[in-house]
Amino acid sequence: MLRSKGFSIVEVIITITIISVIGVFTSNLLTRTYRSSSDTELLSKLKQNGEVASNNIGEAIRMADSVVCYGQNGLRNDRIVIRTIEGKYWLFRFVDPEPPTGSPVTKNGYILKQENLNPRDFADFCIINPPNFSEDIIITDFDNSSVTTGVSISQGNFVKSAGPAGKDTVTIKFDVGQAGLPPGSQGTVTVQTTVQVR
Repeated sequence: MLRSKGFSIVEVIITITIISVIGVFTSNLLTRTYRSSSDTELLSKLKQNGEVASNNIGEAIRMADSVVCYGQNGLRNDRIVIRTIEGKYWLFRFVDPEPPTGSPVTKNGYILKQENLNPRDFADFCIINPPNFSEDIIITDFDNSSVTTGVSISQGNFVKSAGPAGKDTVTIKFDVGQAGLPPGSQGTVTVQTTVQVR
């Protein structure tokens, strides 16, 4: 009996199965590679935003005449006031995401800077809910129009201690996360730096 030229149905099914398995494997490999690249890019963006903000605050503290005070909100010192060498007062404050825990986040966290505080308000500089002393300057990538753009700052803390020769040393520490996600979500980057007043 002569066999007709071509493939049997079994051979076709086996071939299709092998091609499908190879396709699924390749697809998974490409998806993992893409996700890994996206995650790395996201973490890089978060870290870069955090470092820019940290450097901004750190440089201001380093060049300050003195640290006037730092205030407490719960267990964290979330604000600091410095006096510049020109005798002006600046406040830096961490503003937590809303709500502070859980989901969904309705407002991203950010770092606030207020310049040229009025010395007559000195007693109120570092209280828990200070009045608005001056125009707010947001120094992180914060977009108030959408909770899903920019980054979100949380767990911000200033720790002041006496450094060498009696100079104040300040440690700045905060978390930078993806906008719109609760604090502590996967992909959060912790930024920390220590600076000394000159």
